[in-house]
Amino acid sequence: MLNLQPTSLDWALSHATLVRDTTMLPSAFEFDAIRFDWTRLRAELLAHNIHDWRVRPHRSLLTPKARYGFRTITQLDPLDFLVYASLVFEIGPAIEARRVPVADNVVFSYRYKPDASGQLFDPSVDYAQFHKRSSDLMEQGFDYVAVTDISDFYQRIYLHRLEGSLSAANVDAKVSRA
Repeated sequence: MLNLQPTSLDWALSHATLVRDTTMLPSAFEFDAIRFDWTRLRAELLAHNIHDWRVRPHRSLLTPKARYGFRTITQLDPLDFLVYASLVFEIGPAIEARRVPVADNVVFSYRYKPDASGQLFDPSVDYAQFHKRSSDLMEQGFDYVAVTDISDFYQRIYLHRLEGSLSAANVDAKVSRA
């Protein structure tokens, strides 16, 4: 049996309120109803065995990417978002501990650093920092800089590899299975 922690669930709602559930679509109107009846809904979510959780239908659509391309964007059902965000909040420290340290100044993707207001990522690690570091390296005589875009990553992820990576990060097996 796996239950969410109260702190992570409260943080997830703060995150949905502050940052929203997606940057590509308007925030789901259901979050207003969730906040209105949070005490009751929170108790139900905390009591639910996450291994028995059934994911609800989501919204998916295409959006333009670059000049001639498209990418798929998805908006989870608000309750699924709260469960997912809660789990991310709980396992984030283990994942971040396994990553290349920020101080190495070589990886500039989002870094896990939540705060009480609902912020998930470290605001000091961003594209401007990546761009500056790339320029500095070019001035030092480096000939190449590797850049990647993982926009198609999510549709192709192999779940067994994800579970294996979470296990390597010492994430509890019950949580990684969820």
